[in-house]
Amino acid sequence: MQDHPLDNPIWGALRTEQSHFAWGDAGALRYPGEVAPFVGIPVRGVTADTSLAPLLLDAQPVYLLGQLPAASGRWSVLLDASVLQMTCPAVTPQAAPMEFRELHEPDVDAMLELTALVFPGYFRRGTLRMGRYLGVFADGVLVAMAGERMCLRGYREISAVCTRPGFTGRGYAGALVCILAQSIIDQGLVPFLHVSPENRRARDLYRSLGFFDRCELPLLKICVPAIP
Repeated sequence: MQDHPLDNPIWGALRTEQSHFAWGDAGALRYPGEVAPFVGIPVRGVTADTSLAPLLLDAQPVYLLGQLPAASGRWSVLLDASVLQMTCPAVTPQAAPMEFRELHEPDVDAMLELTALVFPGYFRRGTLRMGRYLGVFADGVLVAMAGERMCLRGYREISAVCTRPGFTGRGYAGALVCILAQSIIDQGLVPFLHVSPENRRARDLYRSLGFFDRCELPLLKICVPAIP
């Protein structure tokens, strides 16, 4: 039985719609470190020392999703977990009285500051290059955002969905996700996203917007130990 493209989204993105970002070879591919800390391999369980180890640069951690390599003495495992993958065939609109705008290069410092409050380490200075990002501001401060990250043939990921503490509960995140999801559907693609299985609040929000649980995917965070 053939695997679904979303079973290995990092590899799929770097082999298709985001191949212009890809570093590596037929055994392992990664995004540049300033764009995203993600590495993909084509087949589950391969050791991938020859292809994967050279991509683990400067002892900086990277994440693999879906297809994971066999254990190796070449790297250390920092996290062995799973994420819930959700897809959206049709959006359930959520009205929220707000103004938003598209985010651009001058907004990167504010985006880094906001994402560091919610999920540090995933958003990088060059992540903005992966897709369209939207933000809500209050008195000149970025208080909510969401955007497009991985893109593979037929599918586009929504990511960096976050709200500054003190501004939650106002419908900002849900409204931004709706706008992005509808735009993705209008392009003939299927929106998808990833969320912690333990984050019930976020899961319930996404379900209310029209997202459905697709599957849980294994998530591995690894790095090459720094040389003393």
